[in-house]
Amino acid sequence: MPSHKIHIAIAQQVNKRLKLNNDEISLGSVLPDLVNVENHGISHFQYIDKYPQNLANPDEFIKLYKEYINNTISIGYLIHLLTDRFYNEKYYRKFYLFDNNVPTKLFLNNKIITDKKIGKEMKNHDFEEYDKYLISHNMIIPFKDKKVISKIPKYKNIPFDEKFLSEYIDKNNEELKKIKLIMNFCIGVRKNLIIFLMNAFYIL
Repeated sequence: MPSHKIHIAIAQQVNKRLKLNNDEISLGSVLPDLVNVENHGISHFQYIDKYPQNLANPDEFIKLYKEYINNTISIGYLIHLLTDRFYNEKYYRKFYLFDNNVPTKLFLNNKIITDKKIGKEMKNHDFEEYDKYLISHNMIIPFKDKKVISKIPKYKNIPFDEKFLSEYIDKNNEELKKIKLIMNFCIGVRKNLIIFLMNAFYIL
Protein backbone atom coordinates (compact mmCIF):
# COMPACT_ATOMS: atom_id res chain seq x y z
CA MET A 1 0.00 0.00 0.00
CA PRO A 2 2.78 2.56 0.71
CA SER A 3 4.99 3.75 -2.14
CA HIS A 4 8.14 1.85 -3.04
CA LYS A 5 10.29 4.71 -1.75
CA ILE A 6 8.60 4.41 1.65
CA HIS A 7 9.12 0.63 1.62
CA ILE A 8 12.82 1.03 0.81
CA ALA A 9 13.31 3.83 3.34
CA ILE A 10 11.79 1.73 6.14
CA ALA A 11 13.84 -1.34 5.21
CA GLN A 12 17.02 0.72 5.15
CA GLN A 13 16.19 2.24 8.53
CA VAL A 14 15.70 -1.26 9.95
CA ASN A 15 18.99 -2.31 8.35
CA LYS A 16 20.86 0.30 10.36
CA ARG A 17 20.30 -2.08 13.24
CA LEU A 18 20.62 -5.35 11.37
CA LYS A 19 23.71 -4.29 9.36
CA LEU A 20 22.95 -6.63 6.47
CA ASN A 21 23.60 -6.16 2.75
CA ASN A 22 21.76 -2.95 1.82
CA ASP A 23 21.06 -3.92 -1.80
CA GLU A 24 19.54 -7.24 -0.74
CA ILE A 25 17.27 -5.90 1.98
CA SER A 26 16.21 -3.00 -0.28
CA LEU A 27 15.31 -5.26 -3.20
CA GLY A 28 13.44 -7.61 -0.89
CA SER A 29 11.46 -4.66 0.46
CA VAL A 30 9.84 -4.06 -2.95
CA LEU A 31 9.79 -7.59 -4.40
CA PRO A 32 6.18 -8.39 -3.43
CA ASP A 33 5.04 -5.57 -5.76
CA LEU A 34 7.34 -6.62 -8.62
CA VAL A 35 6.11 -10.16 -9.16
CA ASN A 36 5.53 -11.42 -12.68
CA VAL A 37 1.85 -12.23 -12.05
CA GLU A 38 -1.25 -10.07 -12.36
CA ASN A 39 -2.66 -10.97 -8.94
CA HIS A 40 -0.46 -9.37 -6.29
CA GLY A 41 -2.57 -11.08 -3.65
CA ILE A 42 -0.41 -14.13 -4.37
CA SER A 43 2.82 -12.39 -3.42
CA HIS A 44 1.21 -10.76 -0.38
CA PHE A 45 -0.56 -13.95 0.75
CA GLN A 46 -3.99 -12.32 0.67
CA TYR A 47 -6.32 -15.21 -0.04
CA ILE A 48 -9.74 -13.80 0.86
CA ASP A 49 -11.11 -10.41 -0.17
CA LYS A 50 -12.46 -9.72 3.28
CA TYR A 51 -10.91 -7.90 6.21
CA PRO A 52 -8.63 -8.89 7.91
CA GLN A 53 -7.75 -11.77 5.55
CA ASN A 54 -7.20 -9.27 2.74
CA LEU A 55 -4.24 -7.71 4.54
CA ALA A 56 -0.66 -8.67 3.71
CA ASN A 57 0.14 -11.82 5.66
CA PRO A 58 3.73 -12.01 6.98
CA ASP A 59 2.89 -15.10 9.06
CA GLU A 60 2.01 -17.04 5.92
CA PHE A 61 5.27 -16.00 4.28
CA ILE A 62 7.24 -17.32 7.27
CA LYS A 63 5.23 -20.53 7.28
CA LEU A 64 5.76 -21.24 3.57
CA TYR A 65 9.37 -20.09 3.24
CA LYS A 66 10.95 -20.80 6.61
CA GLU A 67 13.99 -22.31 4.89
CA TYR A 68 14.74 -18.85 3.45
CA ILE A 69 13.91 -16.78 6.53
CA ASN A 70 17.56 -15.93 7.30
CA ASN A 71 18.17 -14.81 3.72
CA THR A 72 18.59 -11.02 3.58
CA ILE A 73 16.25 -10.61 0.61
CA SER A 74 13.63 -12.63 2.49
CA ILE A 75 14.04 -10.33 5.48
CA GLY A 76 13.37 -7.38 3.16
CA TYR A 77 10.36 -9.22 1.74
CA LEU A 78 9.04 -9.76 5.26
CA ILE A 79 9.57 -6.07 6.09
CA HIS A 80 7.45 -5.21 3.03
CA LEU A 81 4.56 -7.39 4.23
CA LEU A 82 4.78 -5.99 7.77
CA THR A 83 4.90 -2.43 6.41
CA ASP A 84 1.87 -3.00 4.16
CA ARG A 85 -0.09 -4.40 7.07
CA PHE A 86 0.94 -1.52 9.32
CA TYR A 87 0.00 1.18 6.80
CA ASN A 88 -3.33 -0.45 5.95
CA GLU A 89 -4.24 -0.74 9.61
CA LYS A 90 -2.91 2.60 10.83
CA TYR A 91 -3.03 4.88 7.78
CA TYR A 92 -5.73 3.65 5.45
CA ARG A 93 -8.18 2.84 8.22
CA LYS A 94 -7.46 6.18 9.90
CA PHE A 95 -8.76 8.21 6.98
CA TYR A 96 -11.63 6.02 5.77
CA LEU A 97 -14.98 5.29 7.36
CA PHE A 98 -15.78 1.60 7.53
CA ASP A 99 -19.08 -0.28 7.55
CA ASN A 100 -18.78 -3.96 8.49
CA ASN A 101 -15.05 -3.68 7.86
CA VAL A 102 -15.60 -2.43 4.31
CA PRO A 103 -14.25 1.05 3.39
CA THR A 104 -17.08 3.40 2.52
CA LYS A 105 -16.08 7.06 2.55
CA LEU A 106 -12.93 9.12 2.96
CA PHE A 107 -12.86 11.39 5.99
CA LEU A 108 -10.45 14.31 5.76
CA ASN A 109 -10.35 17.73 7.43
CA ASN A 110 -13.80 17.19 8.95
CA LYS A 111 -15.31 16.56 5.52
CA ILE A 112 -16.66 13.42 3.92
CA ILE A 113 -15.41 12.63 0.41
CA THR A 114 -17.65 10.01 -1.15
CA ASP A 115 -15.79 9.58 -4.43
CA LYS A 116 -13.38 6.65 -3.89
CA LYS A 117 -11.43 7.60 -7.01
CA ILE A 118 -10.70 11.02 -5.53
CA GLY A 119 -9.75 9.37 -2.26
CA LYS A 120 -7.27 7.07 -4.01
CA GLU A 121 -5.80 9.98 -5.95
CA MET A 122 -5.36 11.94 -2.71
CA LYS A 123 -3.59 9.02 -1.07
CA ASN A 124 -1.30 8.49 -4.05
CA HIS A 125 -0.54 12.21 -4.23
CA ASP A 126 0.44 12.25 -0.56
CA PHE A 127 2.80 9.34 -1.09
CA GLU A 128 4.30 10.91 -4.21
CA GLU A 129 5.00 14.13 -2.33
CA TYR A 130 6.47 12.23 0.58
CA ASP A 131 8.71 10.33 -1.86
CA LYS A 132 10.17 13.70 -2.87
CA TYR A 133 10.75 14.55 0.76
CA LEU A 134 12.57 11.26 1.39
CA ILE A 135 14.73 11.68 -1.72
CA SER A 136 15.61 15.32 -1.16
CA HIS A 137 16.60 14.60 2.44
CA ASN A 138 18.86 11.72 1.33
CA MET A 139 16.85 9.16 3.28
CA ILE A 140 17.17 6.46 0.60
CA ILE A 141 20.43 4.79 -0.43
CA PRO A 142 20.64 3.82 -4.14
CA PHE A 143 21.38 0.28 -5.28
CA LYS A 144 25.09 -0.42 -5.83
CA ASP A 145 25.07 -3.69 -7.78
CA LYS A 146 22.40 -5.30 -9.95
CA LYS A 147 23.93 -8.70 -9.25
CA VAL A 148 21.67 -8.66 -6.21
CA ILE A 149 18.92 -9.98 -8.51
CA SER A 150 20.70 -13.34 -8.78
CA LYS A 151 20.42 -13.77 -5.01
CA ILE A 152 16.60 -13.90 -4.94
CA PRO A 153 15.50 -17.23 -3.40
CA LYS A 154 13.41 -19.64 -5.47
CA TYR A 155 10.04 -18.79 -3.95
CA LYS A 156 7.45 -21.24 -5.18
CA ASN A 157 4.61 -19.61 -7.18
CA ILE A 158 6.23 -16.16 -6.99
CA PRO A 159 8.06 -15.60 -10.32
CA PHE A 160 10.20 -12.58 -11.15
CA ASP A 161 11.49 -11.22 -14.43
CA GLU A 162 15.21 -10.49 -14.11
CA LYS A 163 15.23 -8.01 -17.01
CA PHE A 164 12.33 -6.10 -15.47
CA LEU A 165 14.08 -6.01 -12.07
CA SER A 166 17.29 -4.77 -13.69
CA GLU A 167 15.39 -1.94 -15.38
CA TYR A 168 13.58 -1.21 -12.11
CA ILE A 169 16.88 -0.77 -10.24
CA ASP A 170 18.18 1.60 -12.95
CA LYS A 171 14.96 3.62 -12.82
CA ASN A 172 15.02 3.80 -9.03
CA ASN A 173 18.60 5.05 -8.98
CA GLU A 174 17.84 7.68 -11.63
CA GLU A 175 14.86 8.92 -9.61
CA LEU A 176 17.06 9.33 -6.56
CA LYS A 177 19.27 11.72 -8.55
CA LYS A 178 16.48 13.93 -9.88
CA ILE A 179 15.31 15.79 -6.80
CA LYS A 180 18.04 18.07 -5.49
CA LEU A 181 15.85 20.82 -4.05
CA ILE A 182 15.04 20.37 -0.38
CA MET A 183 11.31 19.70 -0.43
CA ASN A 184 9.57 20.99 2.68
CA PHE A 185 6.11 20.43 1.26
CA CYS A 186 2.96 21.37 3.10
CA ILE A 187 0.13 18.91 2.80
CA GLY A 188 -2.49 17.91 5.30
CA VAL A 189 -0.94 14.59 6.28
CA ARG A 190 2.80 15.29 5.98
CA LYS A 191 3.21 15.09 9.75
CA ASN A 192 1.25 11.86 9.84
CA LEU A 193 3.35 10.29 7.08
CA ILE A 194 6.58 11.10 8.93
CA ILE A 195 5.14 9.68 12.15
CA PHE A 196 3.96 6.54 10.35
CA LEU A 197 7.36 5.90 8.80
CA MET A 198 9.14 6.24 12.13
CA ASN A 199 6.53 4.17 13.95
CA ALA A 200 6.80 1.43 11.34
CA PHE A 201 10.57 1.41 11.83
CA TYR A 202 10.32 1.04 15.59
CA ILE A 203 7.60 -1.61 15.41
CA LEU A 204 9.64 -3.64 12.91
